[in-house]
Amino acid sequence: MAGRLLIVGASARACAESAIRAGYEPVSFDLFCDQDLLALGPATRLEAGYRELGRMFPAGGEPWMYTGGLENQPRLVDRLAARRPLWGISGGALRFLRRPWRWCESLQAEGLPVPAWANAAGEPSLLKPLAGAGGKGIVPWAGVCAPPPWRAFRQRRVLGEPVAALFCSLPNRVELLGLTRQIIGGPAGPFSYRGSVGPIDPGTAADGLRQLGQLLAAKSGARGLFGIDGILAEGRFVPVEVNPRYTASAEVIEMATGIPSVAWQAAAFGDGPAPLPRPPARVLAKEIVYAGRDTIVPDGLAGLPGLADIPKPGEFVPAGWPILTVRAAGATEDEATESLRSCREALTVRL
Repeated sequence: MAGRLLIVGASARACAESAIRAGYEPVSFDLFCDQDLLALGPATRLEAGYRELGRMFPAGGEPWMYTGGLENQPRLVDRLAARRPLWGISGGALRFLRRPWRWCESLQAEGLPVPAWANAAGEPSLLKPLAGAGGKGIVPWAGVCAPPPWRAFRQRRVLGEPVAALFCSLPNRVELLGLTRQIIGGPAGPFSYRGSVGPIDPGTAADGLRQLGQLLAAKSGARGLFGIDGILAEGRFVPVEVNPRYTASAEVIEMATGIPSVAWQAAAFGDGPAPLPRPPARVLAKEIVYAGRDTIVPDGLAGLPGLADIPKPGEFVPAGWPILTVRAAGATEDEATESLRSCREALTVRL
């Protein structure tokens, strides 16, 4: 083992698996502490959310990194980074990347496509929370009054295919690790993240994607893994949100290429060389399964194929909340999505 790596976020399981593949011993803090996370190493459930971290997060010399949720807490990130080395994007860079008008202005100055701001009442636009995650709270704009600027903003809707790009900002370059197709829509809203399929070929958008990643890293000072959600339209990638952390689609790219995402993160912070990129050997698909009604988790789910983020038997999951994740692989995108459908149907029978 290369040593311990502390992982903090809403769900740490995928990152903890990646850490083990990269040779690290994960110590996790997350909101669920599912069965498969507990099997990977020490894990602490944040029963009261991130406010508990100030009390529970230990000081030390070993590094830590974060997954979803903490990108909206730059002050907390900086406080925790004062206790042990941060492998991730600092609070200062978060303040730039989580304010879309800032990075849009930088991209526009370089001639890159950006989503337009919606000003007129009748424009087709989306209302987006400033402190959102996973697409939650994004809804079509139907009102006539401007949203409070400290809570939300309006962005003109971009038509096309929702995709997500994963990058790693290294000391001497920014590497495009892959592009995935997004599955969106669920109980958390019509634009909430539900899953990923890929990697997919970026085609003519590849050069623009690389330029986009390099520019955002240079302008913000970001180091390590980060994602950019966008719309693929007419061969161009239009960015709509920056996710400055280990992303949900990272494990799809990792399992397709065989390269642990945490190995890229370690290289970004000087712990070993950067992996040699390799083409994907297969296509991966993952989907979050939500509870259609109040659900008591049955026993035996851990024995079903393709499941991850598996709660303990007997745990209560309210209607609309995520139950677990289904993953499947195939030689093609169609094979992967068909295999995913079969796994999901088998799960539905058990639930």
